[in-house]
Amino acid sequence: MDIYQTVTDQVIKQMTESGADWVNPFNKGKTSLRPYNAVTQRNYRGVNILMLNFTPFQSNGWAGYQQWHQRIAP
Repeated sequence: MDIYQTVTDQVIKQMTESGADWVNPFNKGKTSLRPYNAVTQRNYRGVNILMLNFTPFQSNGWAGYQQWHQRIAP
């Protein structure tokens, strides 16, 4: 899997689906400006910012499975 091609494909898809009226979809309605790790509170960096901002979720808080499990387990 070529991550650069994946990101490029996502950007092109967003632009072509929206046509001439393309508006930057990043952070639209999200509670935070940058994706961050919900457990450590550290901002994600690099290509993760692009990939996570393509999601339709309102929150920009992310974590791995084990991190969520540790956070909710007593």
